[in-house]
Amino acid sequence: MGLRNINTFAMVIASLLISGCDGGGNSGGGGAGGINCAAISGGGTQATQSVQCTGGACSGSNKDAAIDNNLGSFATLHLEPNAAGTVRLRATAQDGVVYPAGTPATVVYGIARSAGNSLNTAETISTYLDGVLQETGNASSTNGSTSGSKPAGRRGIGTVLQFDAIELIYAQSGGTATVDIQVYEFCTSFN
Repeated sequence: MGLRNINTFAMVIASLLISGCDGGGNSGGGGAGGINCAAISGGGTQATQSVQCTGGACSGSNKDAAIDNNLGSFATLHLEPNAAGTVRLRATAQDGVVYPAGTPATVVYGIARSAGNSLNTAETISTYLDGVLQETGNASSTNGSTSGSKPAGRRGIGTVLQFDAIELIYAQSGGTATVDIQVYEFCTSFN
């Protein structure tokens, strides 16, 4: 099988494995119902999380809900008041699935923030291929103080390189709020 046929075969397999997300209910910070999503889910898809914080506790829970093809459930990345650092959640497609260059890398997520504020926040979406960083783009960032919650929505980056994983990274330099990033699904579409 030539290289062209292998690439075509990989794209066909990837398209068969991508399915639209179930609209689900309105759980979490406003829920994610009504959003279309070609989810990274099924087979050997894996979710991994990483937390690195000082000053206050950070944690993650229910990580597999972000790869279950159900917009009614979500994984949570949690930061306590005074936490400074980074929380990450990554979805890696099952072995053999590679998304071609030009495929959008999107994440459906919302942010529930208690009374108080977060300082110098950054929301970043990155892509990887075999564990190697491919591309990074800003989903949202602020300099200074941020307060209030952000409803669930699909945010993403365009790509020019192929990838097999998408990662959401949330960072802040501190603050008085408790922050819960509710990650509903990792997707490969803007519509």
